[in-house]
Amino acid sequence: MKNQEGRFTPVEDIGAPQDDGFIGGFDPNRSAVAEAAHYEQTAGYNYPATHPWPSGPTAADGPPAMPSLPSAMPPKTPPVLPQRPIGPHLQVVCGPLLRYDTVSQTKLWHGAILLVTADEGSTYDPHPLLTLEWDPDQVTGNLQGTLNSPSAIGPRTQKIVIPGHELYHHRGQSGTYTFWRFLIEIPLEAHEMSVRYSINRTAKIEFFVPGANQNMRGLRAVMTQCGVTCLISTLMLLFIAWLAAVTRSTVTAPFKNMLDDHDLIDGFGSYPDDLQTSPVFATIGSRGYFWFLLFQLFVVDEVDGTLSQPGQHTFMSTIIGSDGAYIPHPSHSMLSYLGPQVYLLLLDARAERKKEQVCSTLTYNRIFGEIAKLPQTVEHLVLLLGIPIAYPRMNFLEKTLDSKVNPLVMLGKTGTMAIQGFLNKFNADAELLDDLNDHWTAAGHKQERNWLVKECQNLAVRQRLRISFVSGDVHCAAVGAFKSLHTGSRFMPALTPERDYRYMLNIVTSAIVNTPPPAGVLKMVNQLSSKVHKTMHGQDTDETMIALFEKAPDGTPSKSKYIYGARNWAKVVWDEKTGELEFDLRLEKEKGHGVTTGYAVKAPRPLWS
Repeated sequence: MKNQEGRFTPVEDIGAPQDDGFIGGFDPNRSAVAEAAHYEQTAGYNYPATHPWPSGPTAADGPPAMPSLPSAMPPKTPPVLPQRPIGPHLQVVCGPLLRYDTVSQTKLWHGAILLVTADEGSTYDPHPLLTLEWDPDQVTGNLQGTLNSPSAIGPRTQKIVIPGHELYHHRGQSGTYTFWRFLIEIPLEAHEMSVRYSINRTAKIEFFVPGANQNMRGLRAVMTQCGVTCLISTLMLLFIAWLAAVTRSTVTAPFKNMLDDHDLIDGFGSYPDDLQTSPVFATIGSRGYFWFLLFQLFVVDEVDGTLSQPGQHTFMSTIIGSDGAYIPHPSHSMLSYLGPQVYLLLLDARAERKKEQVCSTLTYNRIFGEIAKLPQTVEHLVLLLGIPIAYPRMNFLEKTLDSKVNPLVMLGKTGTMAIQGFLNKFNADAELLDDLNDHWTAAGHKQERNWLVKECQNLAVRQRLRISFVSGDVHCAAVGAFKSLHTGSRFMPALTPERDYRYMLNIVTSAIVNTPPPAGVLKMVNQLSSKVHKTMHGQDTDETMIALFEKAPDGTPSKSKYIYGARNWAKVVWDEKTGELEFDLRLEKEKGHGVTTGYAVKAPRPLWS
């Protein structure tokens, strides 16, 4: 039934399906939870009072927060569900999308499913129902998720039904749409397990969860760029088009996403303040970040809240940071379990970004406070950074392009046809300047970058963690490395990587849908890769690029040994025998043919005392 606002509502209010008992998911009858106390300083991490880079005032608590939703708890005894035909009918626009959150200390796998439906043609009486089933006794074989999986029939087969929560309702020029969210909790067994789900009793879709004491294997690190440059309703349609291109992966492989500038607009946050605060840029930042939260994190701040206290958010892995610099949302970083030995930190390095800041002091404090709570079994911490932190410098180019007396910029502003493409169309700065200002090694971010590297070294010593970085953005494949500085003295031999707490790899894998830079640019960055950087020698730290590409993907001698221009992705595997974390960069042999060549590097197990 359509009401006066144009929304489709049920003819009658439907509670839990099948019977009157609540069986999991969002409980509409649950009373609101009182707002939690303010964030407390966490033991185990010394919060520095200030950081060495300039930072404007930030609000500690952000906008008024709403209480988090209750999670979906599977019942001890599966309810007896009568067989029902497929339906009611849903006019699906996007999804289902399957997101992984984390694994709790009680070995519960947390995730969620998002479904977008067009109200016209859909029946919401009752609300959409998600059916989950798994057999704890079934041992998995092939770990390729399927789109039409047979049912699991066994004496201990678990089956639960979760009613959809109406997370958001969108009214656009083409109609009205409803975003449905289903929160999932699955108790892990000793072995890998197949889980099947369906919505309104349609075909079953299969995905897999690891064993309770297993590290997730076959992880894929893929850097994609949405390139969203339009506003309001068009933003939603562009996100849908982007997700449709990777439908199979998002349906059968649980994903974790973090945004970068191309989810908003190229270089967002790295332009001058007057441009960033203009109405057009402000709207791009506001709506782009909103759709990122909704489509990629399944989050609406007005529903899930922005409380900074750990455990108050709907998704356990979320770490709420400071308010955005040019975005009306706080940052949303995530710290997720990948196994007893491996955790993943996804740093939101865009929400608070300015020309002189990537993240605020408050955000770093909260993140390192959560890392301090990691179990002692954890040996590897992988930091996902959108932009490489160990990469060749281009400071000379940054200074040249930023100069007010740059002759190319001056000619471009006069309208000289041959030079016009050299300038951007926003404020007539050099086109490449926003990319250079975005880099960790840019003049405005260099101090913060060096502090972060040093803080990661302190963390490695304090918690005996091997820290690695995974980045994208530059449309190339590369591996940079930090390590202890060796003076060359024969009385003090260089540390081996496994005993060097400063040894941190930066895997650069990007982008799977973007063509690489021109040959001239690749030649320049490869030449810069061999240059010695003394920036952190005062902290006994050296940095270098690894000559990983001695041969091209087709087997011929390579002209680009440090940084290779080819579409690529990375596979990450924890080695059970050695405790190493292997990063296998997969480079495309021939454009568009889908065949790759592997280039592997290993982050060793931490063996310092």
